Amino acid sequence: GGVGRLPLHLVGPSFEDCDAFQSKSSVELLGQAGLPDSRFTPKEEEPTLAGLALLAGVTGLVLLLALVLPAVRRAVEGQIAGQGRALLVLAWIVATASSGGSLYFSEVVGFIPCILCWYQRIAMYPLVLVLGVGALTGDRRVWRYALPLSGTGLIIALYHVALQLQPALDVGMCTAGAPCNVRYVAVFGFVSIPVMAAGGFLLISGLVLAAARAAD
Repeated sequence: GGVGRLPLHLVGPSFEDCDAFQSKSSVELLGQAGLPDSRFTPKEEEPTLAGLALLAGVTGLVLLLALVLPAVRRAVEGQIAGQGRALLVLAWIVATASSGGSLYFSEVVGFIPCILCWYQRIAMYPLVLVLGVGALTGDRRVWRYALPLSGTGLIIALYHVALQLQPALDVGMCTAGAPCNVRYVAVFGFVSIPVMAAGGFLLISGLVLAAARAAD
């Protein structure tokens, strides 16, 4: 007769099964895939990374608000005047640490990046070079190249967070091999990897905007 059906372990779950991943832990998913769950054993570094990401996100949000609210903008601009290069160095440090963190999760811990993770990496990794060159040369226009990257990365990260909370928001990016709606990490019950990425993008955006205002 015709060609037989492929074994389930070769084709993996269907697209419709992606929503069901949300209710399962990473260890359970790995067990179904026949992969060792030791790669997903909680690491001591994860709460530290999550805490730093939360601090970065809060700091970035406060900084952005301070730079756009007229009531406090003048005072903030007075404090950062002439500190443009130092602010770019800080933004470069955040971008480098965020890039290193993403590589730690994929290359050391063993998490498989989903398509949205890769899009966030595409936005984050160039910032290491852009901000590094901007800090070295003192380029006052670096915000024109950096803010579009950090802003785009932030939007993707926030969508990724929303997708993990509501898998029905998926627009066709969910794949069986690396589903976007699985939370490999949930430190403190809510800090997933895209939450950490959003914190990094927020702080980078705030620092870059502050550097632009400091150079005015």
